[in-house]
Amino acid sequence: MGLFDAFKKKQKVEFTCNEDAIVTLMVAIGSLDGDLDQNEVQTLIGIAQINSSLANASLRSSFELAVKYLKVNGAGQSAVDAFTYLPEELHATALSFACLVTLADGVVTEEEESKLMELSQVSSLSEEESQAVINVSMALMKPMS
Repeated sequence: MGLFDAFKKKQKVEFTCNEDAIVTLMVAIGSLDGDLDQNEVQTLIGIAQINSSLANASLRSSFELAVKYLKVNGAGQSAVDAFTYLPEELHATALSFACLVTLADGVVTEEEESKLMELSQVSSLSEEESQAVINVSMALMKPMS
C-alpha cells in the first residue's frame, strides 16, 4: 500500500434528504455535456428560489454534496442515483427540473436527451405523463424571439 492509496479510494457519498438529491440531479444533468454553463446555473438557482423546500434548504451544502457525488460517480450515474433516491411523488417535479436545466443553454445533446429518457423510464410516471412533463418544460423554455 503506497502513501497516496488512501487518496485514491473513492469516498462514499450518500443523500440524506430530497433537497440534496434534487440539487445533485440538476447539477448532474447540467454537467452531462461537460460544462455547467451560466444559463444552466441561473436556471438551477431560479428553481431553487421559487421552490419553497429548496429555498429553505442549505443550498451551499447541497451544492457541495452534488460536486462530491459527481466526482465519485460521474454526471450520468449521479443523475440516475439522485432521481431514484427521490420518492415517487417527486418524480414529475424532478423530471421537470431536469428538463428545465437541460433546456437552459438552448442545446440538448444526444447524451442529455438519452439521460432524460432514462429518467422517465425509471420514474413512476407513465409514458404519457413523462411526455407531458417534457412538453411543458419545452414550452416554458422556448425562446421569446
